[in-house]
Amino acid sequence: MPLFSILITDDQSADLPERVSENIRSFKAAHPGEQHVLFGEAELSEFIAAHFDAEVLSAFRTLRPYTYKADLAKYCLLYERGGVYADLSYEFLRGVPREKGRLSVFRDLLSSTPWDTSLGVVAAPMRHRAMAKAIELVCANVKREYYGPTALCPTGPTLFGKAIAMTCDPEDLIVGEAVRLTLPT
Repeated sequence: MPLFSILITDDQSADLPERVSENIRSFKAAHPGEQHVLFGEAELSEFIAAHFDAEVLSAFRTLRPYTYKADLAKYCLLYERGGVYADLSYEFLRGVPREKGRLSVFRDLLSSTPWDTSLGVVAAPMRHRAMAKAIELVCANVKREYYGPTALCPTGPTLFGKAIAMTCDPEDLIVGEAVRLTLPT
């Protein structure tokens, strides 16, 4: 399964902070033999244009906050290719548990609804119905300019949890808890 991360910035520099580079190394080390790809905004736009219809590409281009763009792109990458997505802020101590056909997710630390599901680390088989539903919901939110009561609603953990609840039974999931660890400075 491929490993993905996303970095959307105004600065197109290829230089990553050392902490981010260490996190990528830990991601790869926890999933030996799997290729990691770091996507920027231009690559994501090309990927979405090549694999999805005009509505999805329009939604990606319309979204302004980079986090919202990244959320939609995560759903698209995982839907089309399957694999494991990790935010660049995560350090891995072990690999993400995966079983054929099941979605591996983590409950979110911050919650605005009981179903909020973290998007920081997600593993999905290719063409998983929860990813398709998440893409559909993001496009609908963009079309109707829905932002919700919190920033988690339009594309993020609230929407992702809703997509999972609409498409999955408990046995379709491997669920973990997100844990915040403070690194020594």
